[in-house]
Amino acid sequence: DENRSLALGIATAAGSAGQVVGAPLAEILLGVTSWQGVFLTFAALVFGCLLFLPMLGRGRPASRAELEESMGTVLRRSFRDPSYLMIFAGFFSCGYQLAFITAHFPAMVTEMCGPIAPNGMLAGLGIATTSALGAASIALIGLANIAGTIYAGWLGRRFTKKYLLAAIYAGRTIAAAAFILAPITPGSVLAFSLVMG
Repeated sequence: DENRSLALGIATAAGSAGQVVGAPLAEILLGVTSWQGVFLTFAALVFGCLLFLPMLGRGRPASRAELEESMGTVLRRSFRDPSYLMIFAGFFSCGYQLAFITAHFPAMVTEMCGPIAPNGMLAGLGIATTSALGAASIALIGLANIAGTIYAGWLGRRFTKKYLLAAIYAGRTIAAAAFILAPITPGSVLAFSLVMG
């Protein structure tokens, strides 16, 4: 139980590895095929993962008391619990940020970001267009998330988890607001990507 927070951080970090690979892979595939081809490629990858589901085993069956409790009763009890309300608010803000990033961030970078210097550091890394910067920023968010979730797991062993989670989500909300309100430059895109990860 003492290492549960760190273990959860490591497991969550492993999920971000797909983000590190997926966005640049999609950008590369878009250079050689249509968006439909990219979609089908990723659909095939997801379908391939489904083949591993039988290895997970079965969960425990619900108890009779759990089955007999109505949804209304469960919701009323939940909304009276301050811990539940904090978790609800935290996951709502996290979901909002995640939806913004996955649905709008790459397009926002592509359409609204200032130009990339032709002889600058990004161009030297092969990121010459704002479209490539959008894909790279998603990968950078995933890479920073790997370190961030492991660090948050380590912090979870030392601090009260609900306050730690609230601080992380509040910080991310402030970072998102600052990014949207400031001029969008390649530097601000990279800084935002690191903070959000």
